[in-house]
Amino acid sequence: MEINPFFIHFPPFISTSWYNVAALHMRGGALVFTLIEGEAIVVPGLPPHTLDLIFKSHATFLKKESKESEFKRIESREFPGEAGVRFGVSAFDPFGMALQHTPAQANSPNLPLEMLEKITQITKILSPEENDSLPQPEAQCNCPFCQIAHALHGSHPLQTQKLEVDEPVKDEELTFKEWEVAQAGPNLYLVTHPLNANEKYNVYLGDKVGCTCGSEQCDHIAAVLKSYA
Repeated sequence: MEINPFFIHFPPFISTSWYNVAALHMRGGALVFTLIEGEAIVVPGLPPHTLDLIFKSHATFLKKESKESEFKRIESREFPGEAGVRFGVSAFDPFGMALQHTPAQANSPNLPLEMLEKITQITKILSPEENDSLPQPEAQCNCPFCQIAHALHGSHPLQTQKLEVDEPVKDEELTFKEWEVAQAGPNLYLVTHPLNANEKYNVYLGDKVGCTCGSEQCDHIAAVLKSYA
């Protein structure tokens, strides 16, 4: 004999999964199993502790079934449709649940970036024909279906933002501008430090090159030459 929340094995009376049992009840001191098909199996003379175990095991099974049914009901409401999200490729079913473009969910919150990146990885193992059959997202829609479609094409806003953040800074963008140069007259230039307006020099590039700093090979002259080369 074995009794648990999955099945009951009670020879020679009954041995079956709880899925096949519609109800339990007592009749004149005997336990009656009413099966899904309508048949009734009567088991007489069971001791109280065995009866208690049978009813508790059946109750545990019913609670589990109730939770699963509620989950399926919510899933069906949130992700209506029967086609399933296969996006036209047999190898791809990201949620394992029914999904379709749903205008009513156009303002849904973004799916986690980690999930979107995993979805994108799937496209790398698809054949060219399967890639060609991937769905196109609807414009201005953020329902789960369209978010997944965006992810498959690498165009989800979260992915775009991440690429912008991760994009390396070019060396020239890190170059600090050391001097501001402005022409003050014929062959005369005013060179000013961008962070200190009081630090300024006059550079002359006429017959004789010179700078008010007193050097003929200073950075100020070089800055003018770079600016007006």
